[in-house]
Amino acid sequence: MYEKEALWLLKALKEHAAVEINLTSNAFILGVEGAKHPYPLYAAYGVPLVIFAQMIQVFQGAI
Repeated sequence: MYEKEALWLLKALKEHAAVEINLTSNAFILGVEGAKHPYPLYAAYGVPLVIFAQMIQVFQGAI
């Protein structure tokens, strides 16, 4: 975890928000996938997650 108050942040997220995760763009743009992805951490702390698929046009510059 990179946040100084990570446990407080995870608790606040669990109680007041949902984290939106796009697995495709995280891997394609940021190179974040597998064990490097924060999904398992969020899930372990019960943070609500929204997983979605991004339109391919974003990567093709058509929008």
